[in-house]
Amino acid sequence: MMCDGQRYETEWENLRLVIERRSEHWQAFVYDAEKCEILYAAERLTAEAAKLTALDFVLSHRYGPSHGLKPEVVAEMLVWKILRV
Repeated sequence: MMCDGQRYETEWENLRLVIERRSEHWQAFVYDAEKCEILYAAERLTAEAAKLTALDFVLSHRYGPSHGLKPEVVAEMLVWKILRV
């Protein structure tokens, strides 16, 4: 599947979060750059939903399922690069 031209990226907790526009949805990826592997991938209907699902994965991955942190709050603190591809 090809990227449809818009992409958001950020790094947090030593992981890279990438959100890419597809023709009918947004795809979220969480990469471990050190290990060169994709830890998580998901599809959502909006960019915001894709960002939140990626962040929720990172929070659970790093702090466990009972972390108590809100992905919405973390998303506001991060700097998301907007790229055109």
